[in-house]
Amino acid sequence: MRGLPLRRRESSPARPVHSDRFNLLRLSFASAVLFSHCFELIDRGRIHEPLDRLFHTFSAGDLAVDGFFILSGYLILQSWTSDPHPGRYLARRALRIYPAFLIVTLVCGLVLGPIFGGGAAHYFGQFQPLDFTVGALLLREPVTPPVFIDNPYADANGSLWTIQYEFMCYVLVLIAGLLARNRRAFWWVLWLAALALNSLAGDTLERIRFPGSRILLGDEPAAFVRFLGFFGAGVLCYLHRDRLRFRAAPAVLCAVAVLLSLFNFGAAKLVLPTAGTYLIFWFAFGPAADSALHRFLQRHDLSYGVYLFAWPAQQILIRMFHLQSAWVLLPLAAAASAGLGFLSWRWVERPFLALKPSTRRYDPLFLSRAYS
Repeated sequence: MRGLPLRRRESSPARPVHSDRFNLLRLSFASAVLFSHCFELIDRGRIHEPLDRLFHTFSAGDLAVDGFFILSGYLILQSWTSDPHPGRYLARRALRIYPAFLIVTLVCGLVLGPIFGGGAAHYFGQFQPLDFTVGALLLREPVTPPVFIDNPYADANGSLWTIQYEFMCYVLVLIAGLLARNRRAFWWVLWLAALALNSLAGDTLERIRFPGSRILLGDEPAAFVRFLGFFGAGVLCYLHRDRLRFRAAPAVLCAVAVLLSLFNFGAAKLVLPTAGTYLIFWFAFGPAADSALHRFLQRHDLSYGVYLFAWPAQQILIRMFHLQSAWVLLPLAAAASAGLGFLSWRWVERPFLALKPSTRRYDPLFLSRAYS
């Protein structure tokens, strides 16, 4: 049982979250992934991806996914703290992740596959329904035969591989909430261990294999450790929200540190989860401007739908128009993905979010609707 002083601090109100700024960040991150994939899908690699070409370390998509995990750590622990009931927590997480994920998986595997994968007879002759179903339930990239066979990349949806790690982090929040006597100590140890392993072990983590390792560590253990370092940074910011202050001068220093670290892969592994986290929350908690975008993002969270549907939209555009320039693909893919993201939010995500179990201590001033 947690000590009384810690319990008092953790039950105090969180700092206000301006949901439009969080939504704006998530949408920016999803757009950055789309940006990187325009180059990767055209070139079958990162040879012309601007950030990777400049720094030779990370692409814009890499940094964006890391940012997703930082924000997720903060908001998911906030959700658990607002209503620490295991059943309701898991229901909210499943309703947020699964509906749109399953829709895009079914579309990629059962609709686009027969169309772009060499014809229905050829495609379904190689299709394994059980593997496809199990993969979808485990939140993995679609397990299908090659779908976009005439494109440089034939993968059905290469963006979905990170979703399993997102949900694994959700489960860690639940485990810590139920079993850890001191959540701050638990997350500090876990976060420092993740940073150390990511910095010192690196790719050697990929060789970790034991019975059940794919369930506990995912398909790529090194990726899980890396993401855990960013998710844990967001969690710790929430746990220490009563003491953290996000000001412009430290944010400028963090921005310089992040920029310089991108020239060195080893340095970036430590700077991004620390200085990068401060920079993100400095922006997230900044004053919200009253604008059309502000009002739109208060009502609509397009980020998840854009992230899920951008890859197939890009692949279809490449196939249909025989595109060979990422800069031509970019505006077309951005427009198509924004439309699909809006449809996903309006007709899939928001209706399922309305089914969430009620939160016992709901406070609209700080609890983000999309993640509650």
